[in-house]
Amino acid sequence: MITQKMVLHLIRVLEAKGETERAKPYWNAYYCQNNLVISNGKTYGKYCKTRFCTVCLSIRKAKIMNDYLPTISEWKDTHFVTLTVKAVKENKLSFMIDK
Repeated sequence: MITQKMVLHLIRVLEAKGETERAKPYWNAYYCQNNLVISNGKTYGKYCKTRFCTVCLSIRKAKIMNDYLPTISEWKDTHFVTLTVKAVKENKLSFMIDK
């Protein structure tokens, strides 16, 4: 539902601009997991695999995390750190990276 609401707004913006060709992947995301089939107690559906579909993006992230997990699990002392700094001009970028 989150993806459907989000991409429907994006589709409306694209169609207002006359860019209907760019709207096709958004329509794919809109219909992602729209039809589900239940067989032998399992649920099946078709994934759109677009980058702006919340379901498909979470699956993609989980696969990437599993790819890195063997390497990360070998580390002895792991921490997740996010470093942030104000944007700098191109000529000062090397200085900030070194800093």
